[in-house]
Amino acid sequence: MLEGVDVTGCPIFSDAKVQKAVAFAKKAHHGQLRKTGDPYLTHCIHTGRILAMLVPSSGKRAVDTVVAGILHDVIDDTYESLHNIEEEFGDDVAKLVAGVSKLSYINQLLRRNRRINVNPGTLGPEEANNLRVMLLGMVDDPRVVLIKLADRLHNMRTIYVLPLPKAQAVAKETLVIWCSLASRLGLWALKAELEDLCFAVLQPQVFRKMRADLASMWSPSSRAGNPRRISARASLLPLDEKSLASEVEGPMAIDEDITSLKDLLEAVVPFDILLDRRKRTKFLNSLRSTLETHTKPKVLRDAGIALASLVVCEEALERELIISSSYVLFLSLSFSAYAF
Repeated sequence: MLEGVDVTGCPIFSDAKVQKAVAFAKKAHHGQLRKTGDPYLTHCIHTGRILAMLVPSSGKRAVDTVVAGILHDVIDDTYESLHNIEEEFGDDVAKLVAGVSKLSYINQLLRRNRRINVNPGTLGPEEANNLRVMLLGMVDDPRVVLIKLADRLHNMRTIYVLPLPKAQAVAKETLVIWCSLASRLGLWALKAELEDLCFAVLQPQVFRKMRADLASMWSPSSRAGNPRRISARASLLPLDEKSLASEVEGPMAIDEDITSLKDLLEAVVPFDILLDRRKRTKFLNSLRSTLETHTKPKVLRDAGIALASLVVCEEALERELIISSSYVLFLSLSFSAYAF
């Protein structure tokens, strides 16, 4: 844990320059709190952690990217200057931080301009495309956009602290601007998480229903009734699927109508967990232990069932591939024998 943030699996945080950046940000943001009540430093570290999942675990450019992510709000929200950052961390980091600051400033100006329009929550296709082109044209280094995407992703994960109209406006902007930029950079997993978070904010009822439908589809009773689905043993699941299903179907399930926005956002699986099997297993085990000791909303249990079933499918597919590979190898050896 680093200042309350789990950075397990992020070896780049052991780099001396990254640790120096954390200490610098801690001093600069001292006394500042987010609307969640957490120290502002946690947002800086979360942004750096997201970047650590997207860049190599070593190398100067990777380290500088994470450092700039940790320091991305320093010149806008504290008394520290860009000159100080350049002296402490070098020209590359200073340019990245300045680029992120410029993007944030332009985005704020455009957002204020939309507020005075007749329909402030709407961003037309042409306007959105022009904005994307302008934002990309303002940066010389794609890492600036990468840092801004990491910043936006963590803000979307914690957007439940905003009033709903404001949260929905930010979600719409994220959907039409930042998801598109993530796509242009080839960050498909990050884009998918951003889209799911926006989905939860903009259409919470549909989001809940889709999660429930997925859980119902993968429940043991549903699989047993359809031989075309994978009939894996419950013991293969890192998560106790049967107990989850009984909770979902039983009278103790929490009413969907009282599910908070925070619960919906927590039901969105982080992109790095989908990309890493070990993290998926750890995440599912953590969810299982949490469900054993705490009553959680139905949407979270539904998400757990769907993710656990994904693991089952993955393992079953791998077994099929191993069997198929062995069969093909046997055939090739047999044909070789006949050839001679």
